[in-house]
Amino acid sequence: MSAACAGATAAIAFAICLHIGWSISTPGYWLFSVLGVGLTYVDLRRRRLPHLVIGTIWAICAILFTAESVYRHQVGDLAEAVISGLAVSAALMLIALAAPGQLGLGDVHLAGTVAFTLGWLEWKSAAMAIAVALTFQWVWTVITVVRTRHRGVALPLGPALFGAWVIAIIFQ
Repeated sequence: MSAACAGATAAIAFAICLHIGWSISTPGYWLFSVLGVGLTYVDLRRRRLPHLVIGTIWAICAILFTAESVYRHQVGDLAEAVISGLAVSAALMLIALAAPGQLGLGDVHLAGTVAFTLGWLEWKSAAMAIAVALTFQWVWTVITVVRTRHRGVALPLGPALFGAWVIAIIFQ
């Protein structure tokens, strides 16, 4: 299992960095691709997303995006990323508060990070990735409920969010 996880991590990180190309922000995407595999594994096993890891990704990407904005003398991409991340975080926070137990705060935090990092590339990619992740999660939930005939099944959202992030970057 460890070898498969390491292989998946290396393949995803390589594909992401190869597709994005080199810039000041590339190490942030590399970091997210590496830690995202770990977050997916943790969420599948423990149904928890560690805020410290997600916050570290968000903070490092924010520093790198800001540095690149200053270097390029352009703040439009940074504003788009921040607005994307905050909008998704706020919307999912409202959902989490309105339907307790359905959406965890780690999921909200990770979705905001996904939208923030994709918003740097293009806000449409961020919106599409969140929509794809939520749609996939809904289908997975319906299939699980029909199969198990139990409505109280807790399913992790982290794998859907990370998978949508990878797909959005590769097909961006």
